[in-house]
Amino acid sequence: MKKRYYILLIFLVFGIFLNSCSGGHKFSTIGKEYDLLLFADNEFYNAREDMILDNLSNKVFFTHSESIFKIMKKNIEKASRMKKYKNIVFIDNIMTTEDVTTYITDVLGSDKVYETKDVTIAHKENMWAEGQTVVFLLFAGDVITEDDIEKAVEKAGDIVEKDVQKRIEDELFKEDTNSELVKKAKERFDFKLHIPKRYFSFKEKDDFLSVVTRAPDRLFFFYSEEYSASKQVNEENAVKLRNKVTGMYYDGDVVFTEMKEWKKESPDKNYFYNFEKIDYKGNSFYKLQGLWENNENIRGGVFVTYYYHDKENNKIYLIDAMLHNPGEPKWPYINKMSMIQRKNTELIIDQINQKKKE
Repeated sequence: MKKRYYILLIFLVFGIFLNSCSGGHKFSTIGKEYDLLLFADNEFYNAREDMILDNLSNKVFFTHSESIFKIMKKNIEKASRMKKYKNIVFIDNIMTTEDVTTYITDVLGSDKVYETKDVTIAHKENMWAEGQTVVFLLFAGDVITEDDIEKAVEKAGDIVEKDVQKRIEDELFKEDTNSELVKKAKERFDFKLHIPKRYFSFKEKDDFLSVVTRAPDRLFFFYSEEYSASKQVNEENAVKLRNKVTGMYYDGDVVFTEMKEWKKESPDKNYFYNFEKIDYKGNSFYKLQGLWENNENIRGGVFVTYYYHDKENNKIYLIDAMLHNPGEPKWPYINKMSMIQRKNTELIIDQINQKKKE
């Protein structure tokens, strides 16, 4: 009797397993977040290789050029084995009879493919795996200009980057926080902030709190001071304020403003320097990003600083992220750090507004 029971139990478990496998469950993706798998019509690709790679890699210029995405072009024969990669782009001239066209037709259906008149961009999330972005870029006809093709490739790259940013942000704020540092920030500024668990205290004084994590060196600082409601938060004042704070607490680090001139001279290059106003729930805050340098210590790196001017209380808050990672990639780190500090800026605004209601 027991033997029959165990046999039935085995069949039941096996049946549940088969059902789960056939029930459309999508497994997690493979590859790194900034890997981008590319399958393309060879003739179409070879004629435009540099343009396609430039637009899909999304270069950022620090003191050197750095590609956000690592492009891995593969033969279409490998598509079935590699279809669980996080980011995949297919580029095809559907008027050819190449294997890429055949594969895309099998995946999307002939009606979808052959209704393309000039350009079709099909964006699919979680197509073969959870946390995945797949973009199909289809071209047809002889009247498409090279400018139209480049704009379409650029748009495909933007779609992938937007999805990746959303996935990174979703995962980022699932991480545990450092309760001790969160408590210190609350005591010092009267705000509850998001400080990841891996950070530890670096410098503390009056209205200044700096935290750090290593390998590579990543620092956040939070600072506030009296700032008249009549004062403006413009680019010049933003640079001066940051230089003032880093001069006091970071041994004289300053903003490398020459990059602003580089950007003027080569506006087509995506230099990592910008000052902008950001609207948030009827409020405004500001963002300054660029390079920092310390000529005395012969050090440098990248930074992002957010500024919130609380005019009712005559205060300004600086919420800063800075990275020192010489000779190594900058974007994967400063991108996440900027997301965290933007969130902290929004948290400060939310809590100030909540206090006004109380």
